[in-house]
Amino acid sequence: MPFDDVKHQSAAMERVRRALQSGRMPHAYLFTGRPGVGRQLFAERLSQYLLCAARRDDAVDSEDGGLFAPSEPMPLPVEPTVLDACGACEDCRMFAAGTHPDYHPIYRGLNRHHPDKGVQKRKALEHSVEVIRHFLLDAVTLRPSRGRAKVFLVSEAERLSIGAQNAMLKTLEEPPGHSYLILIASSADELLPTTRSRCHHVAFQALPADFIVQELIARGATDPDEARFLAALSQGSLGAAMQLTRGEVVAQRDAVLASLRSVTVDPLGTSRQWQELAKLLTGFKPPDETEDDDEADEAPIAKVKRPAAPPKSKSENAVDDDDDIDDAVDDDEIETGPDARTVREGQRLLLAVLGALLGDALRIAAGVAPHALTEAGQARAIAAGASARRIGDAIRAVSAAERQLELNANVGLVFDALAIAMSRALGARAA
Repeated sequence: MPFDDVKHQSAAMERVRRALQSGRMPHAYLFTGRPGVGRQLFAERLSQYLLCAARRDDAVDSEDGGLFAPSEPMPLPVEPTVLDACGACEDCRMFAAGTHPDYHPIYRGLNRHHPDKGVQKRKALEHSVEVIRHFLLDAVTLRPSRGRAKVFLVSEAERLSIGAQNAMLKTLEEPPGHSYLILIASSADELLPTTRSRCHHVAFQALPADFIVQELIARGATDPDEARFLAALSQGSLGAAMQLTRGEVVAQRDAVLASLRSVTVDPLGTSRQWQELAKLLTGFKPPDETEDDDEADEAPIAKVKRPAAPPKSKSENAVDDDDDIDDAVDDDEIETGPDARTVREGQRLLLAVLGALLGDALRIAAGVAPHALTEAGQARAIAAGASARRIGDAIRAVSAAERQLELNANVGLVFDALAIAMSRALGARAA
């Protein structure tokens, strides 16, 4: 499986490549970046490389050492620039089939495979300490089943509970020589300082908008105009853009834009409307209607079959349909509405749509061609009714609301303040 499947992440790839070439692979990595920029796919490629028999045959063997023995560098059996797993050995075939015993993905929903029925019944909103102890801390102490390495890949590491992170500290600081831990998170700041300080941090950058547009069109996901609109909202994430094609952003876009017509007349009513629209933008569906977003979420750049730990392979956001587990979950424990993170993402999307419209209006007011990311007629109407300075004030109000959401401010107050600020900015033309 080629690392080249990961696009536009040369800095991150080079940092890991240098570690591999030095023969001293860090035992704990923290990969950060927006979901859908390639961090998960790269982590899987790296995991397969670490387990590939063809890439470890000439490795230094020691009683306590892992694939890269800590006492001395490992002579690579391939050219220094080649970091791909062979894809043909038994280990690679097992990895591709999701059955490699030394690959341990930790994903949201893994609690349903926990031996404790009480843990199984919990909503999978975080990685609990019980899940981490059973599937990571207990397993990391065991010798590898096949080779000299075990790989633990923790997706959505920002969802690690405080107790789970504290329980992991000793393992992160002094892991067994044969084990490698890869944590994937949106931001290092979402983890405890004690957790991130024990990991080698590799940041994954936002993808170029032109690349996202090309990929959306090539995959037949949308037409060019909508592709440009979704690329602008995705903030550099191909995975996010692909998910947006399945959500309600395009369908609800006109409703969001139309809401600006009432903001100068009834700002608080518009605020309530925005809060309701935010719940619709992510296209949330109840569990029995949810589709598997595996390809679009974390490994969108190439279709990849994700290996997973026994008893069953699952992606981080897939709905588990194991009959025996579902029978163990009470009906009142099943989540029937979007969780807080889903709602917050909808709120961010709504602000992004407003920002895109105001940005086009500002360009028109300044005599510059708009990006055509939104309905041109609405942007022209705003530009005709407010000066460039007033439109700039409205854009700054949207930016302030985005910052306040990141600080977990009261959502109602955030949108009320935004609506009032936009009412003042757009309600009368500057003198």
